[in-house]
Amino acid sequence: RYLIFHGGNMPSTTTASAADFRERGFSSKGQATAACQEDGLNLRFGNQEYRSNRELVLVAVAQNGMALKFAGGNLKEDRVVVLRACQQNGMALKFGASFLREDLGVLLAAVTQNGLALGFAGPAYPPAMPAK
Repeated sequence: RYLIFHGGNMPSTTTASAADFRERGFSSKGQATAACQEDGLNLRFGNQEYRSNRELVLVAVAQNGMALKFAGGNLKEDRVVVLRACQQNGMALKFGASFLREDLGVLLAAVTQNGLALGFAGPAYPPAMPAK
């Protein structure tokens, strides 16, 4: 077990550190889920099986939308996954499939969360006009 300090808060314990995941990956789906609940970006340490697991990716993007970058398989084409990522962090739109970057519901969720996400809108939308 490792002792982890969070800012000035009380320490918490966890069974593995990010360095452990980087070196060995996850030893079980339960460990992967716990790690992604703590920090969605821990998804990057998973093997292709874990990165392609819809349930695990949904946990990761709900915690940190930018974890969509590490989603495998066809999950970047899954509207629910991309929508959840964009609701958490609009800039995750960058990693969604191009047809979802044109989806009005996904685009609206992303831009509502972060207006700068409009820069990642699909080709059906003209680029944002520069301010004069």
